[in-house]
Amino acid sequence: MTYNSHVTFIQSNATRFTRRLAFKLPQFEVNDKDGTPTPHQEIIGWKHVTYARFYRDIISSAEYWLKTLGQGPHMYSSVIGLWTSGMVYRDFVHLFGLTMAGFVPQTLNLRDCSVEIAMEYFKLSNIVHIIYAPTAPIEQLKNRFQVHELIDVEQLPLVNETIISSPFSKQENGDDTVMIYHTSGSTSGKPKLVPYTRKWIDGQSRKPLPGLPDGKEVGISINGIVHISQLSNCLQEFKNGGCIVLMPWIDFTGAELVQIITECKANTLHQLSPIFGKLIREAMTNAELRMALKSLSFVGYGGADLGVNERLW
Repeated sequence: MTYNSHVTFIQSNATRFTRRLAFKLPQFEVNDKDGTPTPHQEIIGWKHVTYARFYRDIISSAEYWLKTLGQGPHMYSSVIGLWTSGMVYRDFVHLFGLTMAGFVPQTLNLRDCSVEIAMEYFKLSNIVHIIYAPTAPIEQLKNRFQVHELIDVEQLPLVNETIISSPFSKQENGDDTVMIYHTSGSTSGKPKLVPYTRKWIDGQSRKPLPGLPDGKEVGISINGIVHISQLSNCLQEFKNGGCIVLMPWIDFTGAELVQIITECKANTLHQLSPIFGKLIREAMTNAELRMALKSLSFVGYGGADLGVNERLW
């Protein structure tokens, strides 16, 4: 059978809704080498990315990595390390591009681990190639792995979209691993592998989660795409042809949330409980934030329980 996935949703939406927005990206005066701004910089505007553009960028990424890493039966389903924050549009494009090309990306959050943990983590899957964000401390890994720096989306070559035959369009085994994520490492001090199969991603995409009708949802990113929570969030948004406001940090302030809701017309919020709890506490004394939260059509939280006071309020 053919399975739904993050890739098939983008393919479908790019054809059905060529001008519908997939992302709204905040713009800043200054970005660092990694393409991300210093947290809580002033947002000076928004860049819009349609599903058609997102799909073209994914295809360009897939072609780039096929040429860079190699192709053929010996490389198909090879596990490739992806070490980045996952907080910027480039990271979404390359993660999706790797899977479209038939590779299995194994993600690791650049912000949450040391070089030593990264070394041990990538060894778990006998990885040969690691793709890394420009700010990653990669020197110690060069003797053990073949390393490749992530390039900006603007540097990707333009390709004919017909030259890529996505593995998601074929009859595939539902138990095949498509991506590998990881646990937080809070139990053992080290992240554990969490392989995601075609069957799991398909099942997750079919779950009847709360949300808005097709094309009506404008949600806010919950985390980087290297995190399980954001992958689940993407499956929901992309399944319904919704739009993601992609913030490059997760602990946005009440003022920033008001700006996002006002300027981007955001209408849903999925958030980690500690951050949502902080916003609730601020809303108790901030009428503007309180009204902005009340304007949302849906609010969800997870990862932990809310505090008693926040939940009751």
